[in-house]
Amino acid sequence: MEKKIKLKWLITGLGLGVVLSVILFLSGRQTDLPVEPGSKKGIDLPTSKEIEGKHEKSPNEGTFFVEKGCFTCHDVSSFGVKSLTKAGPDLANAYTDVQSRFGKTLEEFFANPTGTMAIVLSQQIKLTEAEKQEAIEKLKLAYQKKLEEEDHEKEDHEEDQNHKKD
Repeated sequence: MEKKIKLKWLITGLGLGVVLSVILFLSGRQTDLPVEPGSKKGIDLPTSKEIEGKHEKSPNEGTFFVEKGCFTCHDVSSFGVKSLTKAGPDLANAYTDVQSRFGKTLEEFFANPTGTMAIVLSQQIKLTEAEKQEAIEKLKLAYQKKLEEEDHEKEDHEEDQNHKKD
């Protein structure tokens, strides 16, 4: 009985910690309200570069991670998903990160999560079997995209180096 009470307090404390972290993060943002209706003064509009960057990524790739709340702690950089708190690792690396940290495949990890994720996936983000499979496929895709982006960056760098030699 005492263990159940301690576990309940631990879970409550973790949940409260996440909520407070998000509140503190969001409270640090300051945006002035427009002075007049329709005025854009005081509004932080995205730059053309930021808008262009958003269109490079498919708008649906990272939706799953946002809808499930994963982005509270995790980036998914290859899908353009930014974490609110950066409390956890970038999920674009999960395919290899889970293997190196836990010695498990993604499939094994979702079947029997350990560490912090055991609590999160059992108490806060409850996934059906179908959602677990969707998460695994999306994490594999995120890793694949990350590798492709790294290859493109490497090619661009090599091309720049070749132009400098000419």
